[in-house]
Amino acid sequence: GGGWMNFMSLDISTKCTGWALWKDNKLYSSGSIDLTPGDGAVGRLRLLFSLWTDILVNLPIEVHEIVYENGVFCRTSIQTASMGAAIGVIISTTDQPIFPLNVVTWRKNLTGKGNADKAEIRRTLNGQGLLPPVCNDDEMEAIGIGAAWIAIKEQMEKTKEEKKKGRKKNGK
Repeated sequence: GGGWMNFMSLDISTKCTGWALWKDNKLYSSGSIDLTPGDGAVGRLRLLFSLWTDILVNLPIEVHEIVYENGVFCRTSIQTASMGAAIGVIISTTDQPIFPLNVVTWRKNLTGKGNADKAEIRRTLNGQGLLPPVCNDDEMEAIGIGAAWIAIKEQMEKTKEEKKKGRKKNGK
């Protein structure tokens, strides 16, 4: 791919948010933001805001876009509202384009199965040599989302190239 950019992939949650930073399509660094010390939903959102803005301010490389998992099932309306607010915190603090990636879409692009469980995702990423020695599920999923995003963008590039070639054949 020619136009590779640096990007961040996020597994946003109100308990622990995983993140991964990618430079020229290679995993540069990753980690997670533990929100459990936050007092209640509002405390956790405040903590997310402060820790996330710290990460953004101190990024060692320029980030051109952010991709995150969207369409997560929440059991209660409070969870749904908190999740929306958490996504809002991320979106409101950055100027970069933000792309939501459906959970089934990224899992299918990464593992071949849209309903892949955490163990399958971990196996796939270990096979690709992408996981740090110690990493929780949130960080692991953020890395998975990023790896899937690269695969999706490569597929889009290929499709674009094939369309160009097709047009040339037809004399356009």
